[in-house]
Amino acid sequence: MNIKEKLNNLTGLQRVVLVAFLVCWGYFGFWGSLNKADEADSGNRQFGWAVERDFTNPNCLPYTTKPLSELPEPKWENYGGTCWHIYTHRKYGENEIKLPFTREAYDRSRTMEFLGILSMFFAINTGLVLLAFAILLGAHKIGRWIFAGFKKP
Repeated sequence: MNIKEKLNNLTGLQRVVLVAFLVCWGYFGFWGSLNKADEADSGNRQFGWAVERDFTNPNCLPYTTKPLSELPEPKWENYGGTCWHIYTHRKYGENEIKLPFTREAYDRSRTMEFLGILSMFFAINTGLVLLAFAILLGAHKIGRWIFAGFKKP
């Protein structure tokens, strides 16, 4: 039996539940995950702007080409330009960073971080939608069982 035949054999209530599940999963699973990941990534965007300022500073060239063990930790500046953001990203980045450290390497690293955040929210929201519909299905089965007891002679 193929998928089209299975869908054609669904009852009206099963079709309503399937469409409701797909709409909820699309809204909470995809759209909700994108919104939450975007909120969670706002600090990374601000950090990214500071890294861009660091890349435009010619004094930061050693922080993109030399090993960290040879470099002193630069002074912190919130808006970048002192090399602190490049130094910190290289020091605490989750992915191994190869030298020379370029803007493209930083963008790849940020993209991987964002995809990790997005996949985490997607997994959580998908699990919550599945749990909600499992509870709904369980309540439906319990309700059918209870009302079947009233029909007995």
